[in-house]
Amino acid sequence: MDHMNQSDQAREQLPQRPTVSGTPVQKQSCPESNGQSLLPMNSSKEVSRVKVHNEHVSTWAFSDEVRQVLEPRSGEQPNSSRSGAKVSYMICPQNETLSDTSALNLPPKDYIIHLAQIADFHLNTNYLVFDYPAFLDQLKNTPLQSLKQASEVWHVKLLTVIALGRLFLGRGATSFGPPGIREFLQGVNALPSNVVISQEPLMAIETLCLLATYAEAADMHNAAYLFSGQASRIARSCGLDKRRDLSKDLEPTGQDYKQNLWWTICVLDQKRSATIGATVDYQVQVNDSLLSSHRHPGSISSFALQFNLLVANQLTRIMTAFSKHANVGTMSAASINEIIVELVAMQRLGKETGNMPPLCYERSLQTVSRPVATLHLLYYHCVVIATKPILLHLMKLPRNENDHEASTSGSLEPAFAIMRTCVNAACCSLNIMSALREQNLLEIFSFCDLEITFLAALSLVIANAVTPNITESSFIKVAKDVLQDMSHGGNIPATLLRSELDDVLKLMPNLSPLYGRARHSATVRRPTAMVEDGRVLNNAILHVIEIQPAGKQSHYDPSFRPETAPGISMGNQQPRHEAREATTLIHNPSWRPSLPQANNGMPPPPNNLYIHNFDPVEHGFTFDMEGLQWLDNVQ
Repeated sequence: MDHMNQSDQAREQLPQRPTVSGTPVQKQSCPESNGQSLLPMNSSKEVSRVKVHNEHVSTWAFSDEVRQVLEPRSGEQPNSSRSGAKVSYMICPQNETLSDTSALNLPPKDYIIHLAQIADFHLNTNYLVFDYPAFLDQLKNTPLQSLKQASEVWHVKLLTVIALGRLFLGRGATSFGPPGIREFLQGVNALPSNVVISQEPLMAIETLCLLATYAEAADMHNAAYLFSGQASRIARSCGLDKRRDLSKDLEPTGQDYKQNLWWTICVLDQKRSATIGATVDYQVQVNDSLLSSHRHPGSISSFALQFNLLVANQLTRIMTAFSKHANVGTMSAASINEIIVELVAMQRLGKETGNMPPLCYERSLQTVSRPVATLHLLYYHCVVIATKPILLHLMKLPRNENDHEASTSGSLEPAFAIMRTCVNAACCSLNIMSALREQNLLEIFSFCDLEITFLAALSLVIANAVTPNITESSFIKVAKDVLQDMSHGGNIPATLLRSELDDVLKLMPNLSPLYGRARHSATVRRPTAMVEDGRVLNNAILHVIEIQPAGKQSHYDPSFRPETAPGISMGNQQPRHEAREATTLIHNPSWRPSLPQANNGMPPPPNNLYIHNFDPVEHGFTFDMEGLQWLDNVQ
């Protein structure tokens, strides 16, 4: 967490307000970052282009499922008006100019160092994508005029670091790709064969991780998945996934570095698999057992990487649970219970944020930390993904006169409890995105920022259709403003997703409320509003999951080992057990989701304390740890 407090440095290196008035469309064959083309327009060689089309990416997949429910209700054919709507950047294919190192026109070394520093700050705060000191040493020892004589892998790594530095600066986007697209494509075309790559495994792994990171920002999610998968294969081939004393044929580098690099690969591979709905090439339980010998203090030095890994592991478990019910078509009690199990695990994981620096250092949201905000967003993203099937389930339920009775009689209690958890996570996400936007800390081409903004907004749109007015409309406005800023910076996918959000909003009147209609609703509380207190937003992660088990505790198997990453202490975390009985949930008919109020960062006490098989108690008893007079009454 060395860079966790460098918010001032981040503000200097990140772009200020976007200065581009719209997504630029330049008529050129393949742009440089300064707007020049690699091939002149009168070139005799025709340059074809590859359209980036991502219909299976997580953002579009969720929206497609929502449309399939809404459009038949409106009499429209599903997706009838969306031909070509998902096409974003126009990527130049391979050609001899891209692979010609004489056409590189690299910037001076001082500027390359500046770009590398920017890439290091944005990438290595929460991951270990490349060794920044080693990169600087090799850069100083390599004349840029003689790159042809240098290592081929180093050549690609240099180009990709330059591309990522330009990307995070956020200037120079075109219709052909984000800033740095020229250097990225140069690097892809200069990538050597596997025979050459295998001779420099650590540098090759770093290079592939860098390529995967840029490809994701350029909306090339399949390519990002392939790059991270190749990095995983190389890491396994040289023993990075095994006991450290079994790793051979590696350059003499610190063991902590090797382990951090391996776990970074695991994080990236799992997230990219989830993004495109691919089978995860990473068995969480098998690897936990295989690497149990690595459990010792300091095996992973950065808590940010630890937390990132645990969230990624949890995301894999969630996606695996979804795959088992993919062809069922209806939401069974078993599938709902699996979602509950994973959310309870997420609730325990949220408590680990107490070990990281605060999201905001004061009451003011102006003190928001960009690196910590990213960790919170990753957590909320995982919660939203876990609850997505429940939102679709509630949308698909038939609407009739008995829907209110069903919602209060118990048949929909688990679904509503999960929905309010989704609403809380979505509200927290957009609260954070609003704070980042106000401080010019948006990463214009960050897929993480883009995805959680769209998914959170879409989730709130659905939740407000199912239960009207549970949140203020300001959250949707925040999402639109964030997407608009990203669009103005040249992020074409953000332009498309903002338009998609508008289209879904137009279809929502076709969905009748399932619960909360005027003639049925109980006393309505004030809709959830944006949080303005930084300390409240700090602690919101502890209260976002509102699933309250009210029945007997699940069976505890003393032989069951909790699934955690090697070297990561989860404190008092209780073991998870996959074979849990269905959890009984308490559903309050007058519920409205709410974030913790400004009361020292803690939520106000509930009006009623519900205890299973007992009558409600008017006032819960407070065990005061300062005034200990109550101990006199203990027998």
